[in-house]
Amino acid sequence: MGNNKKMLNWNSLKQSPFTQLNINLKTAEEVYRAAVYGALHNETQIIQILAKTGLESANKILQADKFKKAIQALNAISEKEKGVYIDLTKRELGFIRSSLKIQLQVVKNVPKLAREQLLITYAILVEGYVNDIIRSYLKQIPNSLKSNKSTLKDYQLVDSIIEGNTLEKLVDLRVRELMYDSISGWIDFLIDRGFRINQEKSLKEMFLLRNVIIHNNKKVGIELSKEIGGRRYSLGKGVDITNHDIKRFRAVIYKTTAKIDSEYNNKLKPILKRTI
Repeated sequence: MGNNKKMLNWNSLKQSPFTQLNINLKTAEEVYRAAVYGALHNETQIIQILAKTGLESANKILQADKFKKAIQALNAISEKEKGVYIDLTKRELGFIRSSLKIQLQVVKNVPKLAREQLLITYAILVEGYVNDIIRSYLKQIPNSLKSNKSTLKDYQLVDSIIEGNTLEKLVDLRVRELMYDSISGWIDFLIDRGFRINQEKSLKEMFLLRNVIIHNNKKVGIELSKEIGGRRYSLGKGVDITNHDIKRFRAVIYKTTAKIDSEYNNKLKPILKRTI
């Protein structure tokens, strides 16, 4: 009878955190690709439309005296007809020129912004995954709640007992406490409990970049400069997330979370055997 039963770490009706993490990562990457493709398509379309005026490039069109021809070309193509003329005052022409310059700049900025948003999403998803793993681990092995590093107060412990569901409450408090730490602190917590995983510098770099993008106007702060260093991360320098960065971070996310998943499953096997 035992041979017919499948060992599961998670409710069979739910996907494991690792599976859900990878689904969410792929979804985020599809959104990123769609944004970049859409921006490149729009940029190409604008340049092609403006180039129909006979000038060599969009920049020359935006700077040329023949700018009115560009407006005519835009209008003609949007209306699917030719020979449409628009009377514009010099002021109106200047306004439209400025608007098109902004439009082109916005379109060109989309890939850069999309990479930043993808990095932020990576950090959010990894944090959620680690949260789920630690929470489940503490529930399955309550003894692991013991820690000299915990700052839980006596009143919190007493409240947990009074309110009932003591284990659930204590786990929630401990996880919430841990989540105030950094990715390095979360990994250390798992290492202290026997998880054979490594601290990855690239993963720390990703989280520190997330912090400066959100909290420091995309400029290198003291922690990023000190922890990662190098000419690229000089204090006060603006950060620029490249395609290479995205590939590096994606690789280290998979490497680390796959190892955590494997270690988690190995540690829970004896417990699951006893419950089947």
